[in-house]
Amino acid sequence: MNRGVSNQLKRVSKLLPLQRYEFRQSYQVDKEGIELSGLTVPDGMNIEEGVNYTFNSTGTHQVNHYRRLKRAYLSNGSEGVFKYLESFVSPENINQLNQWCLSLR
Repeated sequence: MNRGVSNQLKRVSKLLPLQRYEFRQSYQVDKEGIELSGLTVPDGMNIEEGVNYTFNSTGTHQVNHYRRLKRAYLSNGSEGVFKYLESFVSPENINQLNQWCLSLR
């Protein structure tokens, strides 16, 4: 991928709406960590010193459109970029998007 294509993808990625996605994560905490962080422990659960306990939570990240556009371009060229962007474009502007994507070379 040359610098011109990279710059065009960066420019377009900044125009796309901000999106977030959720992910699950698990982490281990000992008794001291539970007490310091204020995690809620199920009733009747006996917390012992020196034992790690696993907790699950969800987190969110902002979508990096540039990275996704770059991967789409590297794997499928301008067609991959078109497929990624077509969900963001209204139906009446699909032809303009297609022409722009074909110019990415």
